[in-house]
Amino acid sequence: PASVLKADASNYNGIMTASNTGSTAWMNYYDWTASSGALQGYNIIVRYTLPPDFTSWAATDAIKINLCTQEAASTNDNLDVDVYLDGSGTADASSADNYSASAGIWETISIDDSVLGDWNAAGESGVIVLHVQSANSKYVRVGDIELNYNR
Repeated sequence: PASVLKADASNYNGIMTASNTGSTAWMNYYDWTASSGALQGYNIIVRYTLPPDFTSWAATDAIKINLCTQEAASTNDNLDVDVYLDGSGTADASSADNYSASAGIWETISIDDSVLGDWNAAGESGVIVLHVQSANSKYVRVGDIELNYNR
């Protein structure tokens, strides 16, 4: 909570904060907001190594990501997700322009096992790239990330 990250590239300006206060005290999340009239992006990169007892991904909802945007459209606030096997330049899964269908409501992005072709064995590391984009001071928030697999 209360950490602040600021983009260092002059053409991508905004503020990333971490919070768990107010009406969302039940969840830690990152909030990206940019005041520019054009979408400004920031990458949150999560690296995870599958445990030794991993046998396969759950058939549905292998990866679930909580998301909340200020508007119910991708114009001013959205999230792109890419999942990679660590060291690979080709995404296993991609999902673009995700936003809350109801403004300000937490929703879930689901990635099924059928698209996680390369990152699928115990001990392998994967990289989840969350590209948050904001314009006109609208927020996009990323909360819990769930990895569902079989042992």
